This record gives sequence, C-alpha cells and structure tokens, in this order.
Amino acid sequence: MKNPLTIFVLAIALVGCAPATLEGVRKMGPDRSYAFTAAQNYQQVYRTVLDQARKCYQTGMITAQMVVQGDLYHDIKSGTISVALHGGLGVDTYQVIDISETGENETKIVGHYSLGSVQSYGSLLESWVLAGNKECQV
Repeated sequence: MKNPLTIFVLAIALVGCAPATLEGVRKMGPDRSYAFTAAQNYQQVYRTVLDQARKCYQTGMITAQMVVQGDLYHDIKSGTISVALHGGLGVDTYQVIDISETGENETKIVGHYSLGSVQSYGSLLESWVLAGNKECQV
C-alpha cells in the first residue's frame, strides 16, 4: 500500500532528517519543486490544498506528530501550507506549498518537496486543485 505517511516514515529511516524550516525546503532548488497554475481564486485553492493535506498527512504517533500548518496572507494574496514531523528530536519539514494570486481568478501553486518523488507528489497536488481529486495516494 502506498500510504504517504508510510513513505515519509520510511524515507526518514533511510535518508535521515529533512530541513527544519520552510525556507530550507524551498532552498533545495528547482529540482525539488513542482509548479502549475489554476484558473481559480487563491483562497479557494488554499482551502482545497489545506483540507486535502490535513486529510492525507496529519496524524499522531507515539512520540511524534505529522503536522499540517497553513498560513493565509490576505494583504499579499498568498498562502503557505507545510507538512512537517514534530517530534522529540525537533522538526523536519517535508513539504512546503506556496500559493499566490497572479491575476483575477488566476493562481500559481508551487510545491517544494524535501523527500520522495517530486513528480508524484506534485501531480497529486495538481489533481487536488485542478480535478477535485480526493485521493491521498501518491
């Protein structure tokens, strides 16, 4: 079974820790990013992605939790969603999704991924926004 949480946990065990900050994930560069645009209002895109990310990734474990955090900035018409493991050894950030208005009902979405297949996670994100997909499978 390809459960995103299982993939994250296995990736941690195999490759170590991810960056601790959102900016650290962003600075991993364009090879670790997936971008697309949507003909939708940025607030609707933000709500769609936040709801799906919480459904798919947020969970608790014995000593740690996968936390989905969202911040919406009305003044600059943008938002950021992150997926991170919070545990006894600190915070490891795995995904940062930047959402910004580029025009009226036009939104740019950029997913930054510290682990796993950028294409798989990016395509899943795109399907949530553009096709209304409710699946969590990568």
